[in-house]
Amino acid sequence: MSRYRQNAALAREEHYPVASAPQPGDDEISLLDLALVLYRRRWLMAAILATTVALTALYAALRTPAYTYTTVLEVGSYLRGPAGERNRVPVAASPTVRERLQQAIVPVVRGRQSGAERGAPEVAVSGRAAASDAAPVFVLRSEAAAADAGRIQALHQGVVDRLTADHRERLRTVRKDRSLAVDRARARLAHLQADATRRARTQPKVEAVAAAARAVVHRVRTFHTERLRREKALERAQLKIDGLDDERRLLQARQARLEDREALADEQLDGARRILDRLAQSRARVVDRSGSPADAMALLTIDSRIAGMRKRVDTLSERLRVTLPDRRDELANALENNARARKRAAGDLAKLEREHEQATTDYQRELAGLRAALDRARTALMSERETYREAVADASRAVRAAENEADTIVPTDAAFVAQRGASPIGPGAVTILALGGALGTMMALFGAFLAEFVGRARHLLR
Repeated sequence: MSRYRQNAALAREEHYPVASAPQPGDDEISLLDLALVLYRRRWLMAAILATTVALTALYAALRTPAYTYTTVLEVGSYLRGPAGERNRVPVAASPTVRERLQQAIVPVVRGRQSGAERGAPEVAVSGRAAASDAAPVFVLRSEAAAADAGRIQALHQGVVDRLTADHRERLRTVRKDRSLAVDRARARLAHLQADATRRARTQPKVEAVAAAARAVVHRVRTFHTERLRREKALERAQLKIDGLDDERRLLQARQARLEDREALADEQLDGARRILDRLAQSRARVVDRSGSPADAMALLTIDSRIAGMRKRVDTLSERLRVTLPDRRDELANALENNARARKRAAGDLAKLEREHEQATTDYQRELAGLRAALDRARTALMSERETYREAVADASRAVRAAENEADTIVPTDAAFVAQRGASPIGPGAVTILALGGALGTMMALFGAFLAEFVGRARHLLR
């Protein structure tokens, strides 16, 4: 309610209409309040809008129209390639020409014009895509008033003259190269038509036929030699397998004998232990009897036999624990080595057999290939004369093509220089006035609200 009372008091002081009292709790800005503000400041808004439109109309009436001036440059080129597939090749690549124009020619020409006159116009360089049978085209564009047409004409003509001078020497080099190409083509034609050339072209074919025949004979002889060598290798591999089989049977027999010796040693050890037990019992009986010289002699004899029997037991035990197991391991290792050797020998024999079969297959295939090569060499020898006649015809056509290429050189030139556009660039007067009206309307609204804010602030501070 406080904001409504303030608006009402301010409206009574200034004799403005007052809006109806808002409902309790209404803190939002009313559209009616905004309309009242615009109504109170209508003369200020009209003045701002009128001033903005007037200034815009004055600018539209006093501004100088600018036009686009265009120059089209065609880079020098020449035709190259066989008849029917010729392409036009420029004397300089498009990126090179663009860089030369942008970084060297245009700045130099503008610098000279800036030295004579104040502020030389800008020159924009753009390239236009060219077909394979056309030279690259570059477009120079400048924007200036109609009164500066002469300066633009001089500026663009200077750029054209500098680029033409740059390409003149290159075109002279191209013409010289074309002339040399014609001379080379004529010399090649004369060389092909010479008798020595005709003989030299057939001689390699004759030698190729002879070489192919020698290759066939050499391959047949080589195959027979290699076949004998492989057959001997197969015999040696089979003999090796037979020897390994004999060695295996011998090792198995030794292993059986070793098992028999082990069983015998085991029996001997058991017998020696029994004898040792009986001697120990006999010694105990002798020791229990009353001592006499005969008992003493018997005791010495028993002790001697016990010592000997213990030595034999130790010997037999060592044989069973060490000697015979080592020998058994040696025989087992020998059998394993023999099995591996027999497996390798069997693999070698199978490999040799496969190699023999593969060599036979390869020989048949290579022999067929060599005979085919011999047939091709004979066919090439028969067709050499026709090839020679075609080469002479091609050389004649190359002479004519080189002579034609020498006549297709086009120098660098401009299609037209500094041609002015039909209509000025930039917005027209109607567009400028429309933009001025829109700007004036926005400024009028902003001025009205700003003035309302300043008036209320002054009223509150009063």
